[in-house]
Amino acid sequence: MHSQIRKLLAKMPVSLLRFVLNRYRPYKGASIKTLYIAKDYRHIKVAMPLKWYNRNYFGTHFGGSLFSMTDAFYPLMLSQLLGKNYIIWDKESSIKYLKPGTTTVYCEFKLDQASIEEIISQTIQHGKIHWQKEVKIHDKSNELIAIVTRTIYIKDKRFSDKKLLNN
Repeated sequence: MHSQIRKLLAKMPVSLLRFVLNRYRPYKGASIKTLYIAKDYRHIKVAMPLKWYNRNYFGTHFGGSLFSMTDAFYPLMLSQLLGKNYIIWDKESSIKYLKPGTTTVYCEFKLDQASIEEIISQTIQHGKIHWQKEVKIHDKSNELIAIVTRTIYIKDKRFSDKKLLNN
Protein backbone atom coordinates (compact mmCIF):
# COMPACT_ATOMS: atom_id res chain seq x y z
CA MET A 1 0.00 0.00 0.00
CA HIS A 2 2.78 2.44 1.00
CA SER A 3 4.67 1.89 -2.26
CA GLN A 4 1.48 2.43 -4.29
CA ILE A 5 0.83 5.75 -2.55
CA ARG A 6 4.47 6.76 -3.05
CA LYS A 7 4.28 5.95 -6.78
CA LEU A 8 1.08 7.94 -7.09
CA LEU A 9 2.61 10.94 -5.29
CA ALA A 10 5.75 10.78 -7.43
CA LYS A 11 3.68 11.23 -10.59
CA MET A 12 1.27 13.79 -9.15
CA PRO A 13 1.62 17.43 -10.25
CA VAL A 14 2.36 19.74 -7.29
CA SER A 15 -0.93 21.61 -7.82
CA LEU A 16 -2.85 18.35 -7.35
CA LEU A 17 -0.70 17.36 -4.37
CA ARG A 18 -1.46 20.72 -2.73
CA PHE A 19 -5.17 20.11 -3.38
CA VAL A 20 -4.94 16.63 -1.79
CA LEU A 21 -2.96 17.86 1.25
CA ASN A 22 -5.50 20.61 1.87
CA ARG A 23 -8.23 17.96 2.05
CA TYR A 24 -6.23 15.45 4.10
CA ARG A 25 -8.28 14.96 7.29
CA PRO A 26 -5.51 15.41 9.89
CA TYR A 27 -4.53 18.76 8.33
CA LYS A 28 -8.06 19.87 7.49
CA GLY A 29 -9.24 19.06 11.01
CA ALA A 30 -6.75 21.58 12.43
CA SER A 31 -7.34 24.04 9.55
CA ILE A 32 -3.75 23.58 8.29
CA LYS A 33 -3.38 24.87 4.73
CA THR A 34 -0.59 24.10 2.30
CA LEU A 35 -0.15 27.46 0.56
CA TYR A 36 2.68 26.64 -1.80
CA ILE A 37 4.73 23.71 -3.09
CA ALA A 38 7.64 24.45 -5.43
CA LYS A 39 7.65 22.37 -8.60
CA ASP A 40 11.03 20.96 -7.61
CA TYR A 41 9.79 20.11 -4.06
CA ARG A 42 12.49 22.21 -2.40
CA HIS A 43 10.12 24.71 -0.77
CA ILE A 44 6.73 24.37 0.91
CA LYS A 45 4.72 27.05 2.75
CA VAL A 46 2.04 26.17 5.31
CA ALA A 47 -0.42 28.31 7.29
CA MET A 48 -2.94 27.76 10.07
CA PRO A 49 -5.53 30.37 11.01
CA LEU A 50 -6.79 30.55 14.58
CA LYS A 51 -10.27 28.97 14.64
CA TRP A 52 -12.65 27.99 17.43
CA TYR A 53 -11.73 24.32 16.90
CA ASN A 54 -7.94 24.72 17.08
CA ARG A 55 -7.86 27.00 20.12
CA ASN A 56 -6.87 25.86 23.57
CA TYR A 57 -8.52 26.74 26.87
CA PHE A 58 -6.78 30.15 26.84
CA GLY A 59 -7.96 31.11 23.35
CA THR A 60 -4.57 30.67 21.65
CA HIS A 61 -3.36 28.05 19.17
CA PHE A 62 -3.51 24.52 20.55
CA GLY A 63 0.06 23.24 20.87
CA GLY A 64 -0.74 19.95 19.17
CA SER A 65 -2.00 21.80 16.09
CA LEU A 66 1.19 23.88 15.95
CA PHE A 67 3.16 20.66 16.16
CA SER A 68 1.01 18.98 13.48
CA MET A 69 1.56 21.75 10.97
CA THR A 70 5.21 20.68 10.73
CA ASP A 71 4.54 16.95 10.42
CA ALA A 72 5.57 14.93 7.38
CA PHE A 73 6.56 17.76 5.02
CA TYR A 74 10.32 17.10 5.07
CA PRO A 75 9.87 13.33 4.49
CA LEU A 76 7.51 14.13 1.61
CA MET A 77 10.01 16.55 0.06
CA LEU A 78 12.96 14.20 0.53
CA SER A 79 11.03 11.26 -0.93
CA GLN A 80 10.42 13.27 -4.07
CA LEU A 81 14.01 14.51 -4.29
CA LEU A 82 15.91 11.34 -3.37
CA GLY A 83 13.67 8.80 -5.07
CA LYS A 84 12.60 5.22 -4.50
CA ASN A 85 15.98 3.91 -3.30
CA TYR A 86 15.56 5.62 0.08
CA ILE A 87 13.45 4.86 3.14
CA ILE A 88 12.42 8.14 4.75
CA TRP A 89 10.26 8.79 7.79
CA ASP A 90 9.87 11.11 10.76
CA LYS A 91 11.78 9.53 13.63
CA GLU A 92 11.23 12.09 16.39
CA SER A 93 10.56 15.72 17.02
CA SER A 94 10.42 18.27 19.78
CA ILE A 95 8.82 21.66 20.11
CA LYS A 96 9.82 24.75 22.02
CA TYR A 97 6.92 27.15 22.59
CA LEU A 98 8.08 30.75 22.69
CA LYS A 99 4.91 32.84 22.55
CA PRO A 100 1.17 32.12 22.39
CA GLY A 101 -0.19 32.12 18.84
CA THR A 102 -3.15 34.49 18.62
CA THR A 103 -3.39 35.00 14.82
CA THR A 104 -2.72 32.97 11.70
CA VAL A 105 0.63 31.19 11.99
CA TYR A 106 3.01 30.17 9.20
CA CYS A 107 5.98 27.93 8.60
CA GLU A 108 8.22 27.10 5.67
CA PHE A 109 10.17 24.03 4.68
CA LYS A 110 13.24 24.56 2.51
CA LEU A 111 15.88 22.22 1.13
CA ASP A 112 18.95 23.57 -0.63
CA GLN A 113 21.29 21.64 -2.89
CA ALA A 114 24.03 21.51 -0.24
CA SER A 115 21.67 19.76 2.23
CA ILE A 116 20.59 17.23 -0.37
CA GLU A 117 24.20 16.50 -1.34
CA GLU A 118 25.17 16.10 2.33
CA ILE A 119 22.31 13.64 2.90
CA ILE A 120 23.34 11.60 -0.14
CA SER A 121 26.99 11.66 0.91
CA GLN A 122 26.22 10.57 4.48
CA THR A 123 23.90 7.75 3.40
CA ILE A 124 26.49 6.51 0.89
CA GLN A 125 29.03 6.42 3.72
CA HIS A 126 26.86 5.13 6.59
CA GLY A 127 23.81 3.56 4.95
CA LYS A 128 21.39 5.42 7.19
CA ILE A 129 21.34 8.74 9.00
CA HIS A 130 19.22 10.77 11.39
CA TRP A 131 18.96 14.19 9.77
CA GLN A 132 17.76 17.14 11.88
CA LYS A 133 16.06 20.27 10.69
CA GLU A 134 14.47 23.15 12.59
CA VAL A 135 11.11 24.54 11.53
CA LYS A 136 10.23 28.01 12.77
CA ILE A 137 6.58 28.86 13.29
CA HIS A 138 5.81 32.57 13.19
CA ASP A 139 2.75 34.79 13.16
CA LYS A 140 1.65 37.34 10.55
CA SER A 141 3.89 39.97 12.21
CA ASN A 142 6.80 37.56 11.75
CA GLU A 143 7.15 37.07 15.52
CA LEU A 144 8.45 33.64 16.45
CA ILE A 145 5.79 31.45 18.11
CA ALA A 146 7.56 28.09 18.29
CA ILE A 147 10.57 26.16 17.01
CA VAL A 148 10.12 22.50 16.08
CA THR A 149 13.14 20.24 15.66
CA ARG A 150 12.39 17.35 13.31
CA THR A 151 14.62 14.28 13.16
CA ILE A 152 14.23 12.40 9.89
CA TYR A 153 15.42 8.83 9.41
CA ILE A 154 16.94 8.37 5.93
CA LYS A 155 18.24 5.00 4.72
CA ASP A 156 19.72 4.14 1.35
CA LYS A 157 18.18 0.74 0.52
CA ARG A 158 21.16 -0.06 -1.70
CA PHE A 159 23.70 0.30 1.14
CA SER A 160 23.79 -3.39 2.06
CA ASP A 161 24.37 -4.24 -1.61
CA LYS A 162 27.24 -1.72 -1.80
CA LYS A 163 28.73 -3.03 1.44
CA LEU A 164 28.71 -6.60 0.12
CA LEU A 165 30.36 -5.51 -3.14
CA ASN A 166 33.15 -3.71 -1.29
CA ASN A 167 34.04 -6.70 0.93
